[in-house]
Amino acid sequence: MTIFLILAKKIILAELKELRNQSIGSDQSLPNRVFSTFWLGRDAEVSDAKRDILDELIQNIRSFKPKETDEDNLEALLHLIAEGKEMAKKVSDEKGFVNEGMTGPALESLMRLLNSVRDKLQEHQLTDLECKNDPYGIFCFFAAKYLATKLVDDLKKGKVADMLDNPKVSSAALISSKKDLILRRRLLLCKVMIERRDLSIDELSIRECVKSAIDNILADNRTLCEEGAKVSLPFGVTLFRSLHLGPTLNPSLGRLAVFMNAAMAALENPALYDAELRVRRDSQAAPAPASPG
Repeated sequence: MTIFLILAKKIILAELKELRNQSIGSDQSLPNRVFSTFWLGRDAEVSDAKRDILDELIQNIRSFKPKETDEDNLEALLHLIAEGKEMAKKVSDEKGFVNEGMTGPALESLMRLLNSVRDKLQEHQLTDLECKNDPYGIFCFFAAKYLATKLVDDLKKGKVADMLDNPKVSSAALISSKKDLILRRRLLLCKVMIERRDLSIDELSIRECVKSAIDNILADNRTLCEEGAKVSLPFGVTLFRSLHLGPTLNPSLGRLAVFMNAAMAALENPALYDAELRVRRDSQAAPAPASPG
C-alpha cells in the first residue's frame, strides 16, 4: 500500500466518523429536542438514513483495495465519496429538503481535501511510494504525514488562525510555506544522494544520509522559528491546536519537529514505525493535531 493511500484512508475514516458523531450530537441536542416537541426539529428518518450511508461508506473505505497508481487510488476514493454524497442528497430530496444538510457540504469538503493532499505529496515527490521499512521509506512516510496533517488542520482552523494568516498581522503563513520548502529541499537532496549508492552494500551510509537529512531539517526549522517573530500581541494565541504564539508571535518548532523526531526515533526502533502503520491502517481515531509548523 502506498504512503498516500494509507494517509488518505485514515483521513477519510476520521472525517466520516466525526461527521457521524456530529449528526448524533445534533439529534440529541437540547434545542433539537425542544423544537421536536413542536414537530420543528431535525427529521429523525433523514438523519438515520444518512448515518446508514456514512456507515456503508466507512466500510467501503476500510475494505478499499489499492489500485495501480495513486492517481487511480484518488479517483476511486473520490468516486466512493461522490456516490455517498449523491445518495445522501437523494434522501434529502425525497423528504422535500432544499439543501443537503451537513452531509453534502462535509463530503464535498472531504473530496477537496483529498485532492489537496495528493497535490501536496506530489509536489514533494511522495506519491506512488510504497510504505517500506527502510530508512528512506520511514523518512518519506513521516514527511508525508506532516504535510497531510497540516492540510487537515487547515480545514478546521478557526477565525483567530485565519486572522494570523494575514501577513500584516503575523509571519505565520510565510513560516509555514518556508517549512514546506525546507522539507522539499531536504527530501530531494536525500533522494539524489541515495540514488548514487549501491543499495546492496551501502545500507549503513544510506541510513546515515537519511539521519543527516532529518538533522538538517530540524536545524533549519529551529533557525526559521527563531527568526520568525514579527509583531507583539498583548496575549498568547494557540494556533492550529499545537502551535503556540507568545506575545511576540515567535512560533514554536511545531509539528515539523514532532514528525521529524518521530522519524528519527523510528530509524532507531523500527517497531515504532510498524506500530504507526498499524494505527494508520486500522484505526478510525481522529488524526494527530497539526500546526502550520
